[in-house]
Amino acid sequence: METETARLVPNPQMGSHRLSGGSLRLHVASFIAGLGLVYHAFFAMTDYGHLFKNEYGAMAALMATLIAGRDALKPLWSLRFLRWALVFTGYVLVQSWWCAHHVSLSPSYEKQLSVAANAVRLGIFSAILAVWLMRYWRWVPHLLGLMLAGYLSMLIFRSSWMPAGAGAWPRLRLVYSENIVGLFAGELLVILSIVMISQRHRWWQLLALVVAWCTMFACLALSQSRGALGATGLGLIVACTGWIISQRSRVSGRELWRHSLLLFGLLLACVVVLAPVLGQRVGGADSVIRPLLEHGVTAVPDSPVGLRIQLYALGVETFLQHPWVGIGMRTVEPLIAAHGIGTGHYTPPHLHDIYLQILVSLGLVGALILAGGFITLLHDGWRAYKAGAISQRLTWILSGWMTLLLADIVLDNHLWHFSYLRTTQEVLFGLILAGRLRATK
Repeated sequence: METETARLVPNPQMGSHRLSGGSLRLHVASFIAGLGLVYHAFFAMTDYGHLFKNEYGAMAALMATLIAGRDALKPLWSLRFLRWALVFTGYVLVQSWWCAHHVSLSPSYEKQLSVAANAVRLGIFSAILAVWLMRYWRWVPHLLGLMLAGYLSMLIFRSSWMPAGAGAWPRLRLVYSENIVGLFAGELLVILSIVMISQRHRWWQLLALVVAWCTMFACLALSQSRGALGATGLGLIVACTGWIISQRSRVSGRELWRHSLLLFGLLLACVVVLAPVLGQRVGGADSVIRPLLEHGVTAVPDSPVGLRIQLYALGVETFLQHPWVGIGMRTVEPLIAAHGIGTGHYTPPHLHDIYLQILVSLGLVGALILAGGFITLLHDGWRAYKAGAISQRLTWILSGWMTLLLADIVLDNHLWHFSYLRTTQEVLFGLILAGRLRATK
């Protein structure tokens, strides 16, 4: 019988020749990078402060790349995604200077760059991690398990509750906001779902998977994030449906039905148990939609949904005024404050829609550069899949994960705003790019 690693990761030796060698320098670099990958995976979804910063792992991989020299830099430079990231870096260097000197409300050039650097780090660190994920491809199942372990450690040691009104359920927080709690729980649900339905398990393995799955669903429900709930639903549909369809000719129908019914039964049981929590956040949309349709944006009541609608209206208006190069990545927050949008003492720091945020802050030029890099990433993933460098199971994990992320960022700025968001998405992007490197002869 195949091992779990072999089923999740096809042809583990594929592509390993690119970083093979017996030099002491390369062995030292590989050791540092291996430690960096383990650190990065465990702390990707955590926030333990300055002592355990999320990006220390990616920095270790960067150091290993420099030590390895040509052995690591050659496959790194072969990634077209990295070239798009460098083009974007050049653009924001110039665009930030222009905005700092020509856009009202814009802070200094240095502050513009400090925010733009977050997006740059996401792209460059993803490519660097890909080089070492290619070398340690056998570790992929264990690295995904470490991400789950890190999230569970936050749940044990750093959980808190956001107070709610009388008779309402409080919202789960893990130092970071409840919306991010839901996003991370949803991403882990997609991974666990595919692992659960895609192979046979011993009873204790299945029990552990069921407990982990139910825990993640409870975290998702208790975060009470509408965006994360909807995005997770889409991600699960894409991942699970894709896996089942792809396996119809390879696995017996009885086994597919048994695994699918197990997952559906878990989902149904969790929904029934947590129905009061889920209903609390799903209901109430008519209180916002009706005033919006009858009297416009100014009549929207002060609520999370109403706040987002005001932000979207401001974003569209600002984009039409500055369509080509935008207003700068650091100017959005003072723009929102200047228009008095907020509730109580809270002023949103962003537009709660990453697509609109990109258009407003970077303009059409910057948005097209980012779109080029993203299309390249998807194309590299497709080529890796066609070449057999990424297994069916990992393909649908990554597909569901990517679907979830793309849906979630419609309602929030969950791509590069915080370090734990970047490190989590760097794993996703890095796995896709590593598959591309493995497929390259």
